[in-house]
Amino acid sequence: MIFKSLFFSLLMVLSFPSYSQSFSLNNKDLVEVSNNEKGGIIHDLKSKFTKLSYKFLKIQKEYNKEISSHIRKIKKGDFSLILSVLGIAFLYGVIHALGPGHGKLVVISYFLSHSQKWFKGIFMGFQIAFMHVISAIFIVLLTSQVAKHMLHENQSQEMYFIKLISYGAIALVGFYMLYQAYKEKQEASSKSMCCLALSAGLIPCAGTLLIMFYSMSLGVLMVGVMISLAIAFGIAFTLSLIGIICVFTNKKMSNFKDEGRHNKFVKSLNYVGAILIIFIGGLLFVVNL
Repeated sequence: MIFKSLFFSLLMVLSFPSYSQSFSLNNKDLVEVSNNEKGGIIHDLKSKFTKLSYKFLKIQKEYNKEISSHIRKIKKGDFSLILSVLGIAFLYGVIHALGPGHGKLVVISYFLSHSQKWFKGIFMGFQIAFMHVISAIFIVLLTSQVAKHMLHENQSQEMYFIKLISYGAIALVGFYMLYQAYKEKQEASSKSMCCLALSAGLIPCAGTLLIMFYSMSLGVLMVGVMISLAIAFGIAFTLSLIGIICVFTNKKMSNFKDEGRHNKFVKSLNYVGAILIIFIGGLLFVVNL
């Protein structure tokens, strides 16, 4: 966790070069910085973060517009746009996965606290992404069959329980990982990783739901399914990349420890990762009650 804090601190410095010089000041200079200047720096940082968030949302909005436009044209018979919209959907998935949710915290917590092979990062990323998207496809396909007989309130209630079950499952997997750490199992089992990935991906992707419902309303449901699967590949790409980075980060962190202290270091990471996953699942469960 210390290494993560240092990494993110360094990232903040590099992200705002106009303030990079302030981090090289000596103690005397730091004391002389006024409260107004500090407040101004904090305000500017918040402003930059707000602008970055706005740009991020704007990019997603543009991709949504392009996808919707392509769906309408395909509805009119222009099937030459199918490959184009699938490419756009993939890029949308790559960017969309960087937003809130999508199991990033679960991936980071798991691979920073467990020694794994790099391909496990790809495997877990694809598991979460496709579970995330397929659950949304399933809900829309189910809804399309019973739309005339299902009230909106019942759909909301169904989504509510799906969220609670998913968050509760994440917390339970965290408890299982904690039990594994207690039993001194340094290598996490594939079974626990699969359970965690399925739990994290159980919540339907909101973007996929919107695209699927829009496709269903235009009568091109299968086009929506194809687009959703392309989005899943995009999300999987981002999550896999995060997973691989965390796997190698875990190995680099372990290299800083001598062999005699390595086992204690890895075990402590196992505890931290398990507790963090329990916290994530428990917090999301309580907040959504």
